Formats: sequence, C-alpha cells, structure tokens
Amino acid sequence: MTTSLKFNKTPRHNGSRSDTACRVYKINCKNMKHKSNLSDSANIRLSVIITAILLVIVENYFVSSTWNGFSLNSLFINAVFMTFLLSLLNPILKKINKNSALRPSEMLMIYMMLAIATGSAGHDELEMLTQTIGHPFWFASPENEWEDLFFRDMPKWLTVQDRTVLKGFYTYDENFYESRVFFTWLRPLLFWSAFLIVLYFCMICINIILRKQWTEYEKLSFPVAQVPLGLINPKLSLFRNRLYWYGFGGTVLLSLCNGLHRMYPVFPGITYDKIDLTQLFTEKPWNAMDAAYIEFLPFILGLAFFIPITLSFSTWFFYWFWKMEMVLGSAVGYNYLPWFPGYWSQGMGGIAVLFVMFVYWSKRHLWMVLKTILRISGGYDSEVKQYAFAVIGIILSMTFLVMFCFYAGMAIWVALIFLGGYFIIVTIVTRVRAELGPPTHDFPFTPTSFMTGMIGTKRFDASSLTQLALFKFLDYGNRSTPMPQMLESFYIKDKLQVKQTGLFIGMMIVAIVCGTLTGMDGNLQRCYKTEGQTWVGDWAFPELSNWLRYPSGISYLYIIYFSAGAIVTAILTILSRYFVWWPFHPLGYILGGEWMLRYLWFSIFLAWFLKWVILKFGGLRAYGKSVPIFMGITMGDAMMLALWKIYGNAFNKWTLDFVYW
Repeated sequence: MTTSLKFNKTPRHNGSRSDTACRVYKINCKNMKHKSNLSDSANIRLSVIITAILLVIVENYFVSSTWNGFSLNSLFINAVFMTFLLSLLNPILKKINKNSALRPSEMLMIYMMLAIATGSAGHDELEMLTQTIGHPFWFASPENEWEDLFFRDMPKWLTVQDRTVLKGFYTYDENFYESRVFFTWLRPLLFWSAFLIVLYFCMICINIILRKQWTEYEKLSFPVAQVPLGLINPKLSLFRNRLYWYGFGGTVLLSLCNGLHRMYPVFPGITYDKIDLTQLFTEKPWNAMDAAYIEFLPFILGLAFFIPITLSFSTWFFYWFWKMEMVLGSAVGYNYLPWFPGYWSQGMGGIAVLFVMFVYWSKRHLWMVLKTILRISGGYDSEVKQYAFAVIGIILSMTFLVMFCFYAGMAIWVALIFLGGYFIIVTIVTRVRAELGPPTHDFPFTPTSFMTGMIGTKRFDASSLTQLALFKFLDYGNRSTPMPQMLESFYIKDKLQVKQTGLFIGMMIVAIVCGTLTGMDGNLQRCYKTEGQTWVGDWAFPELSNWLRYPSGISYLYIIYFSAGAIVTAILTILSRYFVWWPFHPLGYILGGEWMLRYLWFSIFLAWFLKWVILKFGGLRAYGKSVPIFMGITMGDAMMLALWKIYGNAFNKWTLDFVYW
C-alpha cells in the first residue's frame, strides 16, 4: 500500500478530509480525549510572554554567537530542543502548582518565537549579510581594481569601509564591543536591521493571505510541523508511548558513541563518518558526477520519514537523475557547455511554472480575499480585519523595501523585479515545506541570475549591478528563511484551536525584531572573536567585477535551460495531478540538484524505503504504530546534537554535527 500527495484544487466547500500524516498519527494515540477542546485554556499569560521574550533574546544570541549550523535544517534543532525540555518540565510544574504549568498555546508561542527568531538570524540571510558589508573594502587591491570599478557606487550608510575596523573581522580574536568598532558598525547594522524586519513582516502578511488556502482547503500535510506538534499537543501522548522512548533511547546511545568517537578516535563510532562515492568513480565519464556521500544521519532519517512517500522517492531519485545528466554530458561532450546541465537555471524555470500554477489553483480563495477587503458580500466576512491588515501591510512594506533599494542605488525597475523574484522564491519554499517537508531547502535559484540571463548585464547601470552584489544575502539558498516557520505556526495554532490570532501575529513581529537584532550582534561578535566567513563576498564581488568589465547581452543558453526546466516541471505537475500511479513529483525535480543533498540523500532514501516496506506489508495501522519510533529518533538526535554543541562551545571543542562535513 502506498500513499500519494497531489496538488489539490480549492474545493467548493470546506471538506472533512485530513492529511495522512495527522490521521495515521492519531490512530496510535490511545489516550486521546476526542471531546476535549484545547482552546478552553488557551489564554496566554503576561508572565509567559515576558519569559518567552527573554528566552528568545538569550537563546538566539547564543546560537548566533556560536557557529552550529542549526538553521541549515528545516527543523531548527535549538527551537525543538527547548520545546522538548519544556515538555519534560511541564508535568513537574503541574504537580508542584497546577497554575504554573505551561498551556499548549503558551508552549506554541515559545516554540514559534524561537523558530522565527532563529530564521531571522539564520545562515542564508543575516549571516551572509555580515560577510558582504565590508568584504570589498578589505580585499580590494591594485590588481583587482575594485576601487576604480565600483567603490563609488557602494552606499556609505550600508557598508563598513574603515580597514582598521574590519581588521578584527578577518584576523579574529578581537572584541566587537570595543567602542570604535561597535559604533562604526552601528549605523549600517541599524539600517539593515530595519530592512530585514520589514522584509520579514511582509512574509507574515503573505502567510496570512495564503494560510486558509493551504491549511484548510488543500489541507497540506506539514510534515516538519508534526514534530513540534507532537511535543506541544497534550492529546498526542508521546511521552507515555513506549515505542517513542525506544527510538529516543537508541538514538541517544548512538549519538553518544559517535560524539565520543569524534573527540576520542579510540572510542568506537558505530555509524560515524561518511563514504565518499566519488572515490569509486575516478575515470571519465563517471568522475563528472561531483560529490556524493553515504551517511547515516538519524535526525534527517526521522524528519524524512514524515515526507509523503511519492515525494521522498522523487527527492532521492532526481538527485541521481541530475548526477546521471552530468555523467551523460561528460560522455557526449555536453559538459563543455557553460553551467551544464543548468540545474540552477532549470530550477528557476520550474519555480516560475509552479508559482503560476499555485496562483491559478488559489484563484477562488484569492477572489474571496479580494471581496473581503472590498466589503463585497460573499467573502470571508468574519476575517475582514485580518485580510485588510495583510494587504495594507504588503503594500506598505513593499513600498519601503523598494525605496530602500532605490536610495541604496538600485533602479526602481530593478528593485521591483529583484524583490518580486525573491518573494516568489520564498513563497515556493514555504509551499514546498508545507507539502513535502524536506529536511533542508537549499534553493540556489536567484532573481539576479534570472535578470542577468534574460535581460543581460549591459542593460543595467553600474550602480544597480553593484547593489545586486551587495544584496547577495537575499539571493541564495533560503535554508533559514523564517516564512515557512510562520506558516507552520499558523498551522499548529489551528490544530490546537487557539483563537488569539492578533496576539500571535504581534509575537511573531516581536520575534523578528529580537531575532534580527540579537542575530546581528551575536554573529559579529563570533566573527571578531573566532571565525568570520568570506565565501559570499568571494563569489559576489568578483562576479560584479566581471559584469562591469565585460557587459553581456541576453543569454540564450540560460533561456534554453530556463525553458527546459519550465516544460519538465509543467509535464510532471500535470501527470502527478491526473494520474494517481505516477511516481515522479515536480517538487522532487526542483529539489533534486540542491547542494545539501550530497549529505542527506541516503538518509532520505532509507526513510522512503522503510516507510514503503511498512505501508506495503503493514498498512496504515502499522505506519501509525511506527510514527512514535521515528518521532523519538528525531527528538533523540536533536537533543544530543544540541547538547554536543553546548559542550563544544563551553570547552572549545569541535563536536558532533548533524552531517559529517
């Protein structure tokens, strides 16, 4: 027996079908009280709000000031670890004083704020921003002629140009809080913080508009959200399930052995390290397939088990599909074409097609939203304020963001395309996360490559090109974007029947502000003290130099790649939508070439295989019984990874990570 999740149209009525992940999970919850209403005690206390804010500030500063890779995963380890600890502490508090125990709505608020704050200060945006602010001014030289090429177009209010201040960033073991250093950084950090806060606020508004379509009408399964939901929802008695503790305890023991082996190689590491498959294929054409590793990663295995089976199959299948394209290209000589097989460009074509289709399938809902805002009868009459807030918020925040880019030196038409492309990509990332739930979403599809490929660099003024390099932190990866965390918080809130939507939106904004400010502060302190990264600037500014030296026109090769990706994605979408037996999902095609899969593909394959065997020979009941085991595997490894990081930072040791780099 197999399960398959398809793109669904907006139904003409609010159906009663629930997603498979939650349905089979409930089969196993023998202690569930079906008639209980979680909203009965949903009011959130002021003392909990203050505690949550303080916890976010302290925890996010620690995460930002110590490189740990927590924001490289879909499920942020630090957020779920703190939620797990609170879940263990809650029964003790309840026995001491019933009123001191945290309510489900309060647990959700704490998890939500931790996750959103972590995303706001995450790897692929804020951390990359701090790498670009001063990079060209430190690495400029007479040989690269950067000063003559683009320094005049670098906005002083957004950059740090004093080399004596930048020295500590690149030489380390200095204090970011030394007054001259701190106050030189302060002005650009405040401007960039304002930009990021408004950017993330716009994501909240977009989520408000899309939430009903994706959670109530299409009923997407939200695989990643099942882990925190299992910890927060008192109906799901995880801690009283013996199978959960079997998975948890076995994983803790495994992680303990591997972590000790990492520090003391004489100690046996049961599944430690990776097998590099490229060492087995050293001759042409097989050596063209790039890095591929076999790693056993319990955290990824546990997360991938909740991915719908068609999508987990498509993810690892298309990973090898892209590898075989490289091998075939080497065999017939196509590898001499620039960027072959053009995964980044094909993926952008696929993103464009999916966005158009998602909007088309949401047309009834979007029409209802429009009628609600215009006060036309037949809309969502009970949610007028919510949708009006979202639409006005999008208009105001987009105006601010465009004008920010304009005053930085970017032409308005360039800013509109750049920001529009960015929000399209993060919206697709959010949709992929809600439907597929990949362990990571490292989307290397960029608005800049689309513009320079489709339009050509010679049609841009030098100042706009310079700003595209400076804004590179928005133009790559999206592994840590907080938009999926926001939508998952709305989903869990609906599952818990919490009604305080306005309060939750307000606390999302607080989490964004706290996460951005503590992220800036902690990240720069880490860079000055221990390690500052340069790879973003190493890519962005040489590329800018090339654009300015050798202006190019339209890239017809890019258009071919883009069109090929759009056509393949459209075909896969149609087949997946109309044929239940069709095994290849378009989201797998788009995800298959992402960089992180070189470490994760084998664990995703194992999760797919185990899930397929369980469903094939045991059916939904066996799958329901197995879910707590994999929930325990996920939580056991998350707890140990967090503890290893705490230990490593306390004693200055490199400890176990979620992948073997």
